[in-house]
Amino acid sequence: MIRYGTPQDGPAAVKCMQAAGMGAAWYRYETMEGAALVDVDDETGALRGFVRYTLGRPETFIRQLVVHPDHQGDGVVMKEMLRRVIVLAELYGSQGIEAFCPESKRGVAEMFVKAGAVLDAGQRVQWLLTSKAKEANQAWRERAGREALR
Repeated sequence: MIRYGTPQDGPAAVKCMQAAGMGAAWYRYETMEGAALVDVDDETGALRGFVRYTLGRPETFIRQLVVHPDHQGDGVVMKEMLRRVIVLAELYGSQGIEAFCPESKRGVAEMFVKAGAVLDAGQRVQWLLTSKAKEANQAWRERAGREALR
């Protein structure tokens, strides 16, 4: 189940970052600031992943996207969280979404490209939410919109 993050999700988010090797050992906060979506397992209540973002115009910025290692590999958790951010960004009036992807995460970068992202040299990832977006992005956005209305 994907829902909005709450301050109480902070400790679980830190544990998720640590498990994913995100270098979060030094994080000591008990709450998360800013907008976040969390993916929680319906049966166990365990945090599968989360995305922190800032809605904006002209672009929404994904500040952090983490998937617990137990749920990595098929891209399902990441794709669902990205779809939700896309819907929120479009409703807010954003013309694009921007994020960064470490070069060491080639599989993630490839999934972003399949979802219609443009990769700049280095780590910049960008999805256009306008009519100039690539066909793959348009199709992905349409699915995201339909699924959000369910």
